[in-house]
Amino acid sequence: MLQKKKPSGKLQLIKEQMSALKRQRAYYEAKATQYSEELNDLKERLRESLQRDHETSKQMEQLNAMLRRYQDKEKEWNRVVERLNGRINDFEKREADYLNFLEQKEKTIAQYQKKLDTWEKRLEEFNELKKSSETKNTADYQKDESIAHYHSLEAKLNQALEKLNQEIEKHRQKEAEYRQQFAHLNQHLAAYQEKDTEHSRLLEQVETSYCKLLAQKDEELRQLTEQKEDLIRRLEAQQAESQQQLAQLNQQLAACQEKETEYSHLLEQTEAKYRKLIEQKEAELLQILEQKGEVYPQLAEENDDLN
Repeated sequence: MLQKKKPSGKLQLIKEQMSALKRQRAYYEAKATQYSEELNDLKERLRESLQRDHETSKQMEQLNAMLRRYQDKEKEWNRVVERLNGRINDFEKREADYLNFLEQKEKTIAQYQKKLDTWEKRLEEFNELKKSSETKNTADYQKDESIAHYHSLEAKLNQALEKLNQEIEKHRQKEAEYRQQFAHLNQHLAAYQEKDTEHSRLLEQVETSYCKLLAQKDEELRQLTEQKEDLIRRLEAQQAESQQQLAQLNQQLAACQEKETEYSHLLEQTEAKYRKLIEQKEAELLQILEQKGEVYPQLAEENDDLN
């Protein structure tokens, strides 16, 4: 029976090399898939980091808008304080005018009191003279002139007293008005001081809260920036490494494909050579068998003749 020849050692080596190349190709394909997945994961993390950065920037814009509102509010409060200071200065001026008025009033009253004392003294002298004149019942011309003079003086004195009383009444009314305005001023001043204290306290709270929030957001932004920069560096490094490995992989795959083509062609040639060799051996064997088939009958006949 014809036995099939085993493949030569060279053919077996070719097959082993092809299997090794295929395993190497599968390994690098798996590594390429792994690097691609890691690259996509890093891209997703970068996108999330950029999104957080965008949200942080948006929050910073909101904080800046809040700060601008507080600054506008502070300017408004400063304008209110300026108006209050203006009113306070006006009230202080009124108070100074009122004190000056009181001082002038005291001087005026003193002057009127001095005049009043003089007029009262003259009136008293006139009354005594009038009384003496009526008692003596004299018609002296000089006394008549004195009486007429004192009558005129009495009229002037009464007129001056009436005017003085009117002036004093005006001063009293004005003093009462100033006292009322001064009390009203003190009420307004107390209210404004209370409001100014409240505004200052509120502004201090707002500034403290804003500074604390701003410091917190600055720290978060710093951390996010560091994370983003670190992530970008890692991504760039891994991307460069992946690109280098992918380039090497592509070169190796191209070499593997070239060798696979070469080995496949060589395998086909070897198989064709072996087929041809087998066919040749089979033909030779068949020829030998045919020759043997012709020799055996002849030998049998010769053996029969000898018997």
